[in-house]
Amino acid sequence: MASISVSLDRNADRHDVKLLKRELDTLPGVGEVIAQRIIEEREENGPFYYPEDLMNVKGIGEKTLEKLLSHIRLP
Repeated sequence: MASISVSLDRNADRHDVKLLKRELDTLPGVGEVIAQRIIEEREENGPFYYPEDLMNVKGIGEKTLEKLLSHIRLP
């Protein structure tokens, strides 16, 4: 089971963002659109400190968060 860190350095280059987007896209309940929204939320509001912070991303609710919990690491 892969785990993904959803932290993203605000100064990350385009290559890093594309790589992260591809990794996020592999998570259950996360497609290309949600992956982009996760990146945008992180860039605009800083890191996710708690899993529940992901629910600030449009399209991630309780059910999606539940699917993600075993796949993510937060700082």
